[in-house]
Amino acid sequence: MKYALPTPIASNYSYEAVLIENVKYDGTQYTADVFGIVDGQPIPLIFKTAEGLIRIPQCTITDEEINAVMAAHPEITVRLDAGLVRAMERLYELIGAQPNA
Repeated sequence: MKYALPTPIASNYSYEAVLIENVKYDGTQYTADVFGIVDGQPIPLIFKTAEGLIRIPQCTITDEEINAVMAAHPEITVRLDAGLVRAMERLYELIGAQPNA
């Protein structure tokens, strides 16, 4: 699943999207492999924060996080969509930016 980023993430590259693959559910949480997309090509998602370089190879979103997103956004009715919203919130928190900023 390719997800266009609302605000590109600048690094040595400008990631315009993320690629989420191999989504697995274990009964309490979703885990997926994550890649950055640059010029249509998947590459490792690596960027710099105040704490240093961070590579995100995988993302895990719990049922509790999904439930919280769905409670805050009743228009979201698909659990996987709510998980994606939470993953993007977490990503932008990590890089210290707001989507669409």
